[in-house]
Amino acid sequence: MQEVLTNQEIVYCFTGEIVDPRSCLIDTDLFHQDVLEAYTVYNLGLPIPKSYSNYFDESRGGGQGDYREGMQEKIKNVVDCLTVLPTSKRAIITIPNTADYTHSSDKDSKCLRSLHFFIKDNEICCSMYMRSQAAEIFPKNIHFVVTLMHDLKLKLKLDGLGSLFYHTTFLTKER
Repeated sequence: MQEVLTNQEIVYCFTGEIVDPRSCLIDTDLFHQDVLEAYTVYNLGLPIPKSYSNYFDESRGGGQGDYREGMQEKIKNVVDCLTVLPTSKRAIITIPNTADYTHSSDKDSKCLRSLHFFIKDNEICCSMYMRSQAAEIFPKNIHFVVTLMHDLKLKLKLDGLGSLFYHTTFLTKER
């Protein structure tokens, strides 16, 4: 992703297909493994161990990267949907802005907008739609989505992880 930005500050409407999503699990100085796990647990809406509490700060995405509201219910809905109708086009998790969102502040404008899950060749696949993606924050978002895909694979008793279609309206180097 960083190489896409070498000569540009912003790439508009960046799209790519990640054939093996596990290959995108990236450990960086900003997002080492414990930090990635902390943010993923947080965004999955699960209880956060005390040992993770010091990892959360604005430099790692702040409110724009907080996707946890209602997440466990949304995951259950996707599992129910794909269990009842494996070919459904409705297995979608949306990440809403806050109800009183205004354009005067980015804090409440979530970067991840929606995740569309589907089953192909007995594998869980996903189309991921981002409002904006800073390359430096990519490791956090991709870790969350790939972990969620893995959890869905287990819950749906599928053979593996399929491809991940990744689309972002704005791709930048830094926040």
